[in-house]
Amino acid sequence: MYAMNKFISNMKIKSKIKNSCKVLLLSPGKGIYDYKLTYALELGQIVSVPLRKNIYHGVVLGEGTRGFPASKLKDIIEVHSSYIISGELLNFCNWLSNWYICDISHVLKMVIPSSSFLLPIKTLSLSLATDCPFIKNILPFLSITKTKASLNSLL
Repeated sequence: MYAMNKFISNMKIKSKIKNSCKVLLLSPGKGIYDYKLTYALELGQIVSVPLRKNIYHGVVLGEGTRGFPASKLKDIIEVHSSYIISGELLNFCNWLSNWYICDISHVLKMVIPSSSFLLPIKTLSLSLATDCPFIKNILPFLSITKTKASLNSLL
């Protein structure tokens, strides 16, 4: 755990990470892995990464291992820029994991409100009948897409 604490405190100096990065997976016990970057990321950004046949959410902890060949690294699938964990909060999470002798991924899962906020927001679309006068009057005031389905089941 000392190496992790030293690692996070050193990352306060660099804000942008290029080439490869270390990602801590939020699933407990999965660990820290290096991934290839196509553009610069910040410390504490939440990303989606592949591991074996699954896709996991993780937190960028810093630059990757320099001795590892970049050709063997996998790409980051998605960067969730809506929520970034600060360096101070990462240090606090590391302190908590040391204090309670638990994996830092357990603490980070408690810090991040929910993994459902990472999913894309779905747009509302209703199936509307074009022959209903009530719907025709309301439709200009709503941003709802029209389709050729009947509204009989709703009325």
